[in-house]
Amino acid sequence: MIAWVLAGTIVGFLAGLLPFLHTNLLIRFLPSLPALEGSVFVVALAFSHMVSETLPAVFFALPSAGQSASVLPAQEMTLRGEGAKALKLMLHGLLGGIVAALVLLPFAWFAVPMLYGAAKPLTWALLSGIVIASLWQDKAWKGALVFALSGAFGFLVFQTPLLREPLFPLLTGLFGIPALLNAMRDYGEPPKQKDCPKVKAGVPLIAAGAIAGVFSPLLPALNPAFLSAAAFMAIGEWSGEGFLVLSSSVTASKMVADFAGVSMLGKARSGAAAAVQDFLGRTDAAQTAMLLGAAAFALCVSVAVLLWAYRLFIGIRIGRTAYAALLVGIVLAVFAFEGAAGLFVCGVAAAIGVMPILSGTRRSYSMGALILPAILWSLGAM
Repeated sequence: MIAWVLAGTIVGFLAGLLPFLHTNLLIRFLPSLPALEGSVFVVALAFSHMVSETLPAVFFALPSAGQSASVLPAQEMTLRGEGAKALKLMLHGLLGGIVAALVLLPFAWFAVPMLYGAAKPLTWALLSGIVIASLWQDKAWKGALVFALSGAFGFLVFQTPLLREPLFPLLTGLFGIPALLNAMRDYGEPPKQKDCPKVKAGVPLIAAGAIAGVFSPLLPALNPAFLSAAAFMAIGEWSGEGFLVLSSSVTASKMVADFAGVSMLGKARSGAAAAVQDFLGRTDAAQTAMLLGAAAFALCVSVAVLLWAYRLFIGIRIGRTAYAALLVGIVLAVFAFEGAAGLFVCGVAAAIGVMPILSGTRRSYSMGALILPAILWSLGAM
């Protein structure tokens, strides 16, 4: 079992250094594995990938879908030569987030199932409130347009029987391809970065992010971007550095809750959690404890390695040829798994996904592709 944890940690860490090689894509290439060993491998892969993908998000200006909330502050700091500080703040947030989530988990284990029954009829109202509050705070009518277009398209995609796994081409088009195209533009030489020996990550921000993440199974379709925005609005303050810490804490704690939710609610809120559910069904407390132990190991080891090695990557610039090759590889993967219908969905989603980049609004509004269908289905279930 230790060998499987190590293997998942290594594969996830290396894959996270390659932009847009998302966890869900890696899982689709998994061979047939024994149930328990495969679950441990997936958990370790997901958490180590979550750590190492912070590096391209900071230094290569390449966000992952999960970190779309934290990209702008990280880019701003990198442009000021403070990329090392941004990276360390994010790593502190991830490490603090998983620790806080594990502390909160025994309470959530009893509270979440009880609250779920009460929250389920109100899912549409809670999701709508978070989206409206985020749009109101940003004063983003362009974000409302992106949310509406992506939501309508997502609803249509989920109604069609042509796709086996609609999330893969849909999210690849909304997030992966637009960011790759954006990265192929010429931004000039990266600024010289100065090292930052120590950073201070606010405990209240980590705690707020962990609370938002641990209770995230109550609402479907919310990614860390919207959860972070909601938590920050509740705190009532704003700073780029603070947002990096909070959003990273949300990312780590939400992933803990995703895997625990398979046991607490019998529901998977992420692709990696769904893979574990396919392997083991509804996990029991002992299996969940083992999986979270593997998660903590993978995250701590990955953080230690990245803190030791990040200086090797400062100033590295990926060329357009590499981006183009990656773009071709992603398109071929979509075609291999979903055929011509998948390519069509991916292409339309990419057209919607470039709108936030061109208009300067937050890319997280493209998550309307998941949130709006969840709101409509919640209304229909009433």
